[in-house]
Amino acid sequence: MGVTAQAPFLHPVSWRPRPVVPALLALALVAAGCAPRLALRRAGLPEAARVEGVPVIRQTRNHCGPAALAMVLAWAGRPADPADLGPLVYTPARKGTFPSDLAREARGRGLLAWRILPEPERLFAEVAAGHPVLVLENRGLSWAPVYHYSVLVGYGPGGVILHAGGELPEEVATGTFVRTWLRAGGFGLVVLPPGELPATAGPEDVLDALANLEEAGRTAEAARGYRAFLARWPEDWRGAFGWGNALWAAGDLAGAEAALRRAHATAPERPEPLNNLALVLARLGRRDEAWAVARMAVEAAERLGLDPGPYRETERGVGTLGH
Repeated sequence: MGVTAQAPFLHPVSWRPRPVVPALLALALVAAGCAPRLALRRAGLPEAARVEGVPVIRQTRNHCGPAALAMVLAWAGRPADPADLGPLVYTPARKGTFPSDLAREARGRGLLAWRILPEPERLFAEVAAGHPVLVLENRGLSWAPVYHYSVLVGYGPGGVILHAGGELPEEVATGTFVRTWLRAGGFGLVVLPPGELPATAGPEDVLDALANLEEAGRTAEAARGYRAFLARWPEDWRGAFGWGNALWAAGDLAGAEAALRRAHATAPERPEPLNNLALVLARLGRRDEAWAVARMAVEAAERLGLDPGPYRETERGVGTLGH
């Protein structure tokens, strides 16, 4: 996870398929037409929550995407004018904005962007954790869609609260909102400042989001995210591995060495931390030590039945990386 400029290495994570069927709570919300207190209580959520600090930004025609993005960017500490965002995310030929472009632009500004699973309880859990969620609704019909981006900032017995591009927030019945949201595919984007993680994301989700942040060239922000990952999942070696790679790419070789040693200590059977540790040691000019660690990586790969080729390449090459 994460890509460094110094040398190639294997991607250690096999991403699991994500479920696309809404959970039972989603069905309860749609059927009830409002936020049932019992369902929220069963999910461990408060009966009402509101995110503070999200500005209300009016949209211009067909520019609900740039306006919604501007609202979550401002909340996350990266304010931007919707007029400036328009040329970056709006597709004139489609008279709208693709969700992938919103996530790309957020990452390019150093923010973690994660698409939640299409389950309403996850939306409400993020809001309860203090995170606004950029959502896409189909306010028309399945065969005559009217797509619209909004920002979910609250929920309660009276319904959900949306910043939908008008002059004031909108309050919409929860059941109505859930239907229009699911009708559009259940898209929800959580955009967070560096070092803050989504409340409902699992470790694979977070690692995926952090890798995307690194691919956007924001390695320093990704490194802060990996530190937060380790605070939540301290025994997951992939967090320390990603942290070391991000620090390496950011030029902090001493920090990268420490993080990769932590990854190795957590998962001594894995060859990936050893491989990258060897590369870092070579960059630090410690070539004899680098070669010994690279040899350990080859042996670890062989024990696990992995292709030892990339690790043997590192073993051969560490002698030249110190120059």
